Amino acid sequence: MSGVAGALALPVILLCGELQAQNAPGTIRGVVVDKERGAPVSGARVRLLGTSVSTETNSEGYFVLSGLEPGRYTVEVRADGFVTEFDAGIFVASGGFEDRRITLSPSYTDLGEFKYEGEIDLAAGSEEALLLEKFDSKGLIDSIGSDLIGQSGASGADDALRLIPGATVSNDGFAVIRGLPDRFVSVQLNGVRLPSSDAETRSVELDQFPSTVIESVQVSKTFSPEQQSDASGGAVNLILKTVPDEPFFVRFSSSLGYNSQVQRRVDFLTYEGGGVSTFGYDNRRRNQQPTPGDGTGAIWSGALGTSRGQAPVDFSYSLVVGGGYDLNRDWRVGGAVSYFYSRDTSFQNDAFDDQWWIAPGTSALEPARSNVNGASNFITSLLDIQQGSQQVQWGTLATAGIKSENNELSFTFLLTRSAEDTATIAEDTRGRQFFFPGYDPNDPSSPGFGNIESAPLLRRETLAYEERQLTSGQLHGEHTLDFAEFGIFKAPKIDWTLSLNRSESNEPDRRQLSNTFQDPLVFNGVELVPASQAALPPSATASLGPLQRIFERVEEESEQLSVNFTLPFEQWTGDEGAIRFGYFNDQVDRDYNQDTFSNAGFDPFPTVLGGFDTFYSSVYPFLGVPVSGIGPSGAGAIDVDYTGVQEIEAFYVVADLPLTSNLTLSGGVRFEDSSISTDVTGEEFAIAFLPGAAAGSFFGDLADPTIANADQSNTNTLPSVSLRYDPTDDLTLRAAYSETVARQTFRELAPVLQQEFIGGPIFVGFPGLQQSEVTNYDLRADYRPYEGGLVSASWFLKDLSNPIETFENQIGGANFTTAGNFPDGEIQGVELEVRQDLGVVWDQLEGLSFGANATFLRTSVTVSQTQIEDFEVQGLEIPALTRDATGAPEFLYNLYSTYSVPFLETQIGLFYTVTGDTLVSGFGFNRGNLVPNVYQAEFGTLNLTVTQPLGDYVQLSFKASNLTNPDIEQVYRDDLIDGDFTRASFSRGIDYSFGISAQFDV
Repeated sequence: MSGVAGALALPVILLCGELQAQNAPGTIRGVVVDKERGAPVSGARVRLLGTSVSTETNSEGYFVLSGLEPGRYTVEVRADGFVTEFDAGIFVASGGFEDRRITLSPSYTDLGEFKYEGEIDLAAGSEEALLLEKFDSKGLIDSIGSDLIGQSGASGADDALRLIPGATVSNDGFAVIRGLPDRFVSVQLNGVRLPSSDAETRSVELDQFPSTVIESVQVSKTFSPEQQSDASGGAVNLILKTVPDEPFFVRFSSSLGYNSQVQRRVDFLTYEGGGVSTFGYDNRRRNQQPTPGDGTGAIWSGALGTSRGQAPVDFSYSLVVGGGYDLNRDWRVGGAVSYFYSRDTSFQNDAFDDQWWIAPGTSALEPARSNVNGASNFITSLLDIQQGSQQVQWGTLATAGIKSENNELSFTFLLTRSAEDTATIAEDTRGRQFFFPGYDPNDPSSPGFGNIESAPLLRRETLAYEERQLTSGQLHGEHTLDFAEFGIFKAPKIDWTLSLNRSESNEPDRRQLSNTFQDPLVFNGVELVPASQAALPPSATASLGPLQRIFERVEEESEQLSVNFTLPFEQWTGDEGAIRFGYFNDQVDRDYNQDTFSNAGFDPFPTVLGGFDTFYSSVYPFLGVPVSGIGPSGAGAIDVDYTGVQEIEAFYVVADLPLTSNLTLSGGVRFEDSSISTDVTGEEFAIAFLPGAAAGSFFGDLADPTIANADQSNTNTLPSVSLRYDPTDDLTLRAAYSETVARQTFRELAPVLQQEFIGGPIFVGFPGLQQSEVTNYDLRADYRPYEGGLVSASWFLKDLSNPIETFENQIGGANFTTAGNFPDGEIQGVELEVRQDLGVVWDQLEGLSFGANATFLRTSVTVSQTQIEDFEVQGLEIPALTRDATGAPEFLYNLYSTYSVPFLETQIGLFYTVTGDTLVSGFGFNRGNLVPNVYQAEFGTLNLTVTQPLGDYVQLSFKASNLTNPDIEQVYRDDLIDGDFTRASFSRGIDYSFGISAQFDV
């Protein structure tokens, strides 16, 4: 594959080398004048944001910035006694001159808060521009632009989000803001809420969005009525690259990479027929299900176990083509199309995943046991994990638009598709060692030898393949009605967005086979019966086979419309205020379908000869065991399907009212009607756990199956008020109060047994689950010592009413996880941030900058009365009446430094991120034994990036991600335990990549 990348890169280098000779530096020249007197302003400092280029105006107010590379620039003009002014979107063509006239307003005539009325050049991803937006916003906004995203080595939106104060990403790839998990976070694309293909949540996996299409990632941490009401933790807005201002251009980049745990290994874990196709469409796995009604079963083809092979090579490339064109003096049209592609590989060889509990009356952890049939017949789950994973991701972003001074119409289309193929071996040999210390499978005299029922050695092989696709089409318009000005009211503004979105996930054939091992029968040193293997059913009491083949599909569609009106006016202070109001409508439709097939009812669970080195999966396909999903003994009879509908309709009104020249009050209310419903269609032997029932019931036995459905409606009036005070030009103080909600998911409302795979964890929903309410309080101070510098401190408090938490429950002897409303909860935190250009402190450090932010959280939720009673029924004392909130890290640290080497133009970036201890699951019980809290332990990652331009149009890059390569661990933590006890551990390996990119304009 390296030859392919080289072949792609070589013509680009040659072409760019020719173009270098055809291009010349450009120049920005202009004059700075006093807005009131029309006189020239001498000695004004003129600076290009994002560069070290600056100058001062002469005695007649003129300035010249020469030797500029072709591209877009933003000019900052500062002068004593004047309000700082910005001129954004200046395009410098090759060898061209751009003339500008910049007017400055005297500061004594405008003592109001600083307002930048021009268009901040977000398209360039400038950190200075994003800082300006942060300072000028009414609420609390944090963001990161494409330039810093690129320097950090972030491959996608998930990595980029981790660089924002108070933000992190869960292990499932969902956004967590200020300790509040995905339920409290709204993820948007250009302001549009996206559908989700995740079976468990309505959250969006952020790794679907590569950094190549992202202009900036913005997080709004205070709710305002124009936002969606479930943005309690924050609203994450992924802003895509927009219609370009420059003429026609072409950009290309490619890279080769490898992972330290993958490298060129020849023992990479895969399976026959495994891997991912070029574009993530794998027809080999489709349409393999037997015809419905065929109750005889069928012997399917396809691998059931793993194999070893050559590790694939990681690589990526992207291509962007676009530009703009002036139709006349008033109108400009433009567009761009980008294509991106990447392949990625990971490998685990020393991971483990254990399950332990504390027996009543003891304080020591011991292995959790399942398949219990008597005191000596049980299995454990102390699993050593080997795993190989391959992923392909590609997509396209297309934008087109036309705009004038007062009108803009744009269309955006995004398609991302990914496919991931994962082969996993999970083996339990440590359970036998725990209960029989010194056990040796090769020594008949060792403890426990020949005991085939107590903690037998076991192996589980899983072949999982998943395809995901997201499409979003957005039509957006912005209009300024300059003909409608009257009195104190300025030209009204209207913006609107219409979007159609679709997300889907398809797992066309997940396969799992489990087996145990039996010691040979030895008598007087003579082996009478060799070592053997037998299939392992997932439960000793269920008529389900050890082989499962699962087909799961999730489809979700959304239609969204928003219309916003802004009526600016001039307040008595001379400052600009505004009245904003609008309408929002969102409808989401979800379709969930799972079909499970097993060898239950046909499989005599044959025993085959062979020791631990012989894989049962290599023999099993030749035993002639059929697979079926029909009838009471067929696994498919327990499948659950459902459809879900969620509708939201809202109106809002907000007023931004300057009380004085440096004090602004913003307040408003959102009126929202919402409904959520599910229609469950369980198979005949699917199990329903209805509220108040003493035991589960077969779905086919329900007199009225609709009793398992849910249909809830809510009407909410959600106020918001914020106060902004600017005691000086460099200091901004903010305070905010708001009320928001957190909604249930479709899965949490379905009161039926739901399993990702047979024998896996069981989840049961509750149709009476209510939405939560959140009251938010915020304080923040931002100090800007100079342009690009920042010192910021925030405090926040979130009171949770009826928070939705998951916990262990039991009905009729069946243990499962469910969701319920806890009485109350609280999340309190502090955020600190600093950005420092060290060249301001000492000229010798010109080009070196430093940034750091830290978030400290304290969380608690009150345990529900239901969980207290459940513990009492088990004869257990509940460990505590309060516990930490799940998904909220105790702290988050981000430290980074960038350095631009003088003369060489080499850019170096170093980024270090630390995530503190995070509660993964709260305490519960299993078979009458206490299961302690499980925390993800603190870990840190270090990334390094280096870029080196070769002339004006070609650039080389090197990235090293996760240099610390920490063991990411989960630990049990309880007052009964002396210190933490490791439950699970894995590492990601170090990723290295070498890239080349080129750009030229026509």
